Amino acid sequence: MNILIGDNEAGKSSVLLALDLVLSGSRGKVETLGIETLLNARCVERFLTGKKKFEDLPIMYVEVFLN
Repeated sequence: MNILIGDNEAGKSSVLLALDLVLSGSRGKVETLGIETLLNARCVERFLTGKKKFEDLPIMYVEVFLN
């Protein structure tokens, strides 16, 4: 059993969503949610108001290890 505890907007739901996306392997779920939902809004805004270079794109890593 695992318990996620944290303040509002701490990322608890984001962890569960990331696990769901990784374990389902569903590209359709990502497309349905929209990439804006998955990335930090400030990171996206910074990229859009900047020089829009490929290397400045926001990155999200999700790794799941099951034992």
